[in-house]
Amino acid sequence: MLREAEEFAEQDKLAKERIEARQSLDNYLYSVKSSLNDPEKLKGKLSSGDQSTVEDALKDGQSFLDENPDAEKDQYDEKRK
Repeated sequence: MLREAEEFAEQDKLAKERIEARQSLDNYLYSVKSSLNDPEKLKGKLSSGDQSTVEDALKDGQSFLDENPDAEKDQYDEKRK
């Protein structure tokens, strides 16, 4: 039983990292979206072109999350950049 736990420890670690990376990207998208709509933060402070660029990036990120529920950690990290 201990040996089985050791065998699956690395898989568990990778799964945890992947889930954390997905949650991190999801939280980042939510935070940026909230900032865009907050007059105290970004709302009205960006040009319409910049706001459109950010909104497009948010849509792209959300689409990625929706279409790739089992993506690898590196893929989630790359989308966050």
